[in-house]
Amino acid sequence: MPPLLDSLIRFSRSVEQLHVSGYLVDRLGSELDRALHPVLTSVGQHPSGRVSDVASDLGLDTSTVSRHIARLVQLGLVRRSPGEADKREIRIALTKDGLALYKGLLAVWDELLGEALKDFSTTDRAAFLDLYEQFSKGFSRIAESTPAEAAS
Repeated sequence: MPPLLDSLIRFSRSVEQLHVSGYLVDRLGSELDRALHPVLTSVGQHPSGRVSDVASDLGLDTSTVSRHIARLVQLGLVRRSPGEADKREIRIALTKDGLALYKGLLAVWDELLGEALKDFSTTDRAAFLDLYEQFSKGFSRIAESTPAEAAS
């Protein structure tokens, strides 16, 4: 197996293990279903967005995101409100509790990244970030050029 692929697989498995082990639940103090984490994060990154914005951001269909948003509303983490210009349009945003959980989720991941990079020098951290940004942009270009119907 190519070394880069092997490394990416190990990283992916490590992230999965953090979810499966309950580590994130313990650190967050929340039993929020892990499928809702990316949805909560997307809503937090795009305040007053629409369900379609979140679906596009995550590469999911709107019906899946609508179900996730409904669950987050039920949990009191997201609120729905009419749009400013068009009252028929529904906007979504984090509630006070949702914002606290979102910030907690970011803090946990930031702490994990800090721990993973603790042996990196400042120069190595900067180089890693630059290279990772290039890598991420490359994958984003591929994803954005892939027709949505091919992904389903």
